[in-house]
Amino acid sequence: MSDDTSLKNHGALERLRSAGVVFEDSAESNLAQVNQELQMRADPDRVAAKSSRLWPWSREAKARNTAQELSVQARLDIFKDDLRSIRIAREVLSRAATMRAVQAAETAIFEIQCLGETARFSIINRTQLEMTEQFTYSSKRLKDFAAASLRRSWMHLKSGP
Repeated sequence: MSDDTSLKNHGALERLRSAGVVFEDSAESNLAQVNQELQMRADPDRVAAKSSRLWPWSREAKARNTAQELSVQARLDIFKDDLRSIRIAREVLSRAATMRAVQAAETAIFEIQCLGETARFSIINRTQLEMTEQFTYSSKRLKDFAAASLRRSWMHLKSGP
């Protein structure tokens, strides 16, 4: 591909890439304008006009053949550029989807951990409460037993030997 043709196509591709984010109406007209310019620049008739009487060995025929080959090459380059852009966009979207899935998984794991900790503290709290109640009950029974034993002993001492 000649340097002159690749520079012209490169300029058109740069304009297409630099279209950026614009309003829809403006984007459609801008895209149509760039598309029309690319079609015009890739038209081999601009270089060598089509004639019904071209001899295959003539200079015009050779120029037209070269122009057609370069036109096909330019269109292929545009197609490759479009495919590359689509692949990049797909990769970006795939990474974004993966990131969202990872974020959702991390959120779910965090919620499960929170529920587990809540259940753990609930069990610990309930067990401590039951142990405290059991200790209080046992302590009260011991006090009652001690008081009863002390009364019996006191009564036994009072009644004499």
